Amino acid sequence: SDPVLEDSIVWHNRSYYFDLNANAGFGSLFPNPAGLYQDLKVTQTPTGTELLDPQYCVLTSTAGYAGTNVSGDPLFVLSYFNDLKTAKVVDEAGNNVSVLYSPLSQSAGEYHLSTTSSSAFNLGRSQYWSPGVGYPAYPDLGSDYDRQYRPRFVYPDAGADELHPAFIPFGNLQVQMSAVPDPVAVNQPLTIAVTVTNAGPDPVDGVVAVTQLPGTALLNGAVASQGTLSIKSSSRGGNGHAAQFVSGDTLYSDVGTLLSGATATVMMTVTPTAVGPQPSSSVVDGVVEDTAPADNTADVAPVAMPDADGDAAYDAIDCKPNDSTVWSAPGSVGNLTLGGIQGASFAWLPPAAPGSTTLAYDVLRSALPGDFSSATCVASNLSAASATVPEVPPAGTAYFYLISAKNACGGSVAQAPACP
Repeated sequence: SDPVLEDSIVWHNRSYYFDLNANAGFGSLFPNPAGLYQDLKVTQTPTGTELLDPQYCVLTSTAGYAGTNVSGDPLFVLSYFNDLKTAKVVDEAGNNVSVLYSPLSQSAGEYHLSTTSSSAFNLGRSQYWSPGVGYPAYPDLGSDYDRQYRPRFVYPDAGADELHPAFIPFGNLQVQMSAVPDPVAVNQPLTIAVTVTNAGPDPVDGVVAVTQLPGTALLNGAVASQGTLSIKSSSRGGNGHAAQFVSGDTLYSDVGTLLSGATATVMMTVTPTAVGPQPSSSVVDGVVEDTAPADNTADVAPVAMPDADGDAAYDAIDCKPNDSTVWSAPGSVGNLTLGGIQGASFAWLPPAAPGSTTLAYDVLRSALPGDFSSATCVASNLSAASATVPEVPPAGTAYFYLISAKNACGGSVAQAPACP
């Protein structure tokens, strides 16, 4: 058989053999010459040819086993060793050994973890555990040996008992969410941010944020400021990193330890694939007795709007909703410079918000500063961001110039007259 060994503590299991001739013929126990601690072994097979496959377990030695396992003291509240007393049974010609095994008492030890420094703390990664759900296929695993509930969001501890409640500190974790832009054009990028804050006085271990992504949006990517990210797919099942994300995935952010006053952020980029609200929610949890659990959850519901021409400007704000080359009047040009001796030479930068794929420029002249309502058009429909105007103002006068960008939706200066 090959049993499933996950999220377990197999630690310091002592191994002895009985020597019939020791102790003046009465026999005695001696430590196994192969090593006192023999945690896992497949008998009646050549050494090393068949091994059990523990995963995410605390072992005395991890040699030969998967890298998911750890070796280190689990730091129980009260650990103990069993006492073995043996005697050779005389009437069986010395071929039978009587063993007294003690203590056999439920109060002999306390196997809760005593500290977050335990090697078993938050080690559990069972294939049957899902973030935010727990153990849906095996609900009995949702609580430990003495019916203390295992966490649904924080990774559970390895072993039969969770961290002892007396060692869970008080604190205050908070989570906030934002989404930009809102509204957003359908099939265009939407950024969802999750911010986790430790508003309590002490560090909090085992902090996680579990975010349910919109059911009609694709996750393009995510970046965490601290810790690691993994995905739980609604369509594939299982845990771990997904090569391709789908709608309705759950993003699991393993933040780790969050110091007092510190924040951790997760930035996700999604693409809504359907018109309408794009609800997303996040829950934060940690090894903490939260004094204000109401702020452990947050949600956003940005709205995806129709975008007939796919130019990223949704129809309600698109001046030409069926033309993908233009979507709004352009913004103002920037960094206008003036030079020249006989005439005026201008150069400028295109608008930061062009409103279209192509632009034209007009150069207008006015005799009044700041008033171009009746200005004269001296150059029009320029394609380059520069112009030379061969004119010089009469002596004692001045000319004032304005550069206006324009497209099919209008010009960047509303009060300026349109050039032909």
